[in-house]
Amino acid sequence: MGKIYSDLAAISFIQKENNEARRKYLKAASIFNKARKPEFVFKEYLNIGQTYVIEKKYNIARLYYRKVYALSTDSFTLGTAVAEIGTSFYKNNQFDSSLYYYKQSFTYPIREGNLAIRYYILAGVFYNINQYDSASFYSLKSMKYPASHHARKECCRIVVNAAYNKGDIKLMNKYMSKYQEYTDSVRAIESQTKATVIEQQHNSKV
Repeated sequence: MGKIYSDLAAISFIQKENNEARRKYLKAASIFNKARKPEFVFKEYLNIGQTYVIEKKYNIARLYYRKVYALSTDSFTLGTAVAEIGTSFYKNNQFDSSLYYYKQSFTYPIREGNLAIRYYILAGVFYNINQYDSASFYSLKSMKYPASHHARKECCRIVVNAAYNKGDIKLMNKYMSKYQEYTDSVRAIESQTKATVIEQQHNSKV
């Protein structure tokens, strides 16, 4: 049941319904807590933090991340918490702080499913401090691992902009077309019927 609520929350998050996503993440966390599954609880706290990052409430997001870091004993979770702190600084254009935490995050073991996002954010940091070779390197490295269409779109954007600044027109044109493909995919996903609408329709028939 906790996994169901977590998945429903993820759908709401993708569809930019952050309040609804938080409500379901908290419900999932409550269920996992009753089941005595602390690492699953911490995962939901990390997810809640992401909803606040989207809303640019970075200090609130970091409260959740630091709570996870203080309480968790799982090295994978600790690394993720550190990386999320780095991401919150990245989104707030505090690139030195972001790079500091991201370097720390790579000292922890990382699951393959998280590598794409780690490398994508690292690429963004390097791009914003005008280190275009590193930005391209980590963007291309990110795309070797499974990731969402949004993450791949952003990686392509970084490669295109870095290639433009370096005068590499061939590379820029190659990834410009890929960027458009992922942009279309993201737009199609975002135009789908909201999860809350489907849920309301289901409840009205019960």
